[in-house]
Amino acid sequence: MKYVILLLLLALPVQAGAYSLLTEINRQRIKLGVPGSLRVNHDLQQAAAVLGQNHQHFGCFEAHESCQGETLKRRFDRFYPGYFGGGEIWALGFGVQDMVDAWLDSPSHRATMLGGYLEFGESNIPRPTAYGYFNEGIVDFGFRYMYPVGTPVISGAIYDGYAWLTYQGTTKPQSAYVDVGTHRLTLALYEGTPTYGVFRAAVPEPQGCTEVRFTLRNSDATMTFPNPKWPLMIGPLCPEPATLLTKVRINLNKNGKLKFNLETLPGQNPQVVRIVYGSNRVIEGSLVGIVKQSTLATRIVGSYTDLPIVPEGGVVSIYLDNVLVAVMFPKKVTPDFMLVQR
Repeated sequence: MKYVILLLLLALPVQAGAYSLLTEINRQRIKLGVPGSLRVNHDLQQAAAVLGQNHQHFGCFEAHESCQGETLKRRFDRFYPGYFGGGEIWALGFGVQDMVDAWLDSPSHRATMLGGYLEFGESNIPRPTAYGYFNEGIVDFGFRYMYPVGTPVISGAIYDGYAWLTYQGTTKPQSAYVDVGTHRLTLALYEGTPTYGVFRAAVPEPQGCTEVRFTLRNSDATMTFPNPKWPLMIGPLCPEPATLLTKVRINLNKNGKLKFNLETLPGQNPQVVRIVYGSNRVIEGSLVGIVKQSTLATRIVGSYTDLPIVPEGGVVSIYLDNVLVAVMFPKKVTPDFMLVQR
């Protein structure tokens, strides 16, 4: 496990769109001839976002630990189990390119950013400091899954006045464009090569919650970023993303009994929980009267027995008041039992 810290105190921050750090880091890897682009991993994305939300809510600047002292290793073990390698870089800084340029100037950060990691998650939240507002950038890197050679990878974001799209593939694109709300802009090759390059177009920064989608077409397929099949943190660029669950434990058994123990930031007051898993199995229940508050967390502990429950593998999605707050895979599944935990 590697982690590195960099403190940048520059001018007032510019809030960038989702996946701006990913896209800029992929752009730099292409410019410097580093083989392989990083791709979003939902577990790492949630690990970074939970730490950023914890720091923002409790007001600390503990770099790789939560304000309550949870270490990086503990967080990775909970959110990104089974990893072969992992690392994190952290900074307070100005804009996306400034933070990434500073990381490149630091040997330890540079080694992490340009190393052999395959997967990625990020948080980029404006924070007040004694010197004014700065962005807190948290970037999690990991190596867990192997991807077939030639698997295409794209990433996209809007920042610093441009829409950026990075592409790694074996086939030259036939077209590339970005939809920002109802407007469509053609992206032109800016750096690199057509099969390992950066495409961009000048575009105003989206205001509020604006849907942004990048599309790249080649002779093999049409790829989009964000991919509509990705279930979490991929979608409209909103300045206030949903608060994620920090802890989850769900037990399901064949006798129709479900127990859940969920935890998120303090001050939340959800009314309804919905759990979707397997082949679109849905469990929904009221939370009225069972949400417990403390100064450190909101805890939701309850059970559900209205319908027979069948344990089944596959992605588990948890919603509070119709807002997606966690996506994970079961830790254990048998015909009679299912455990979801982090």
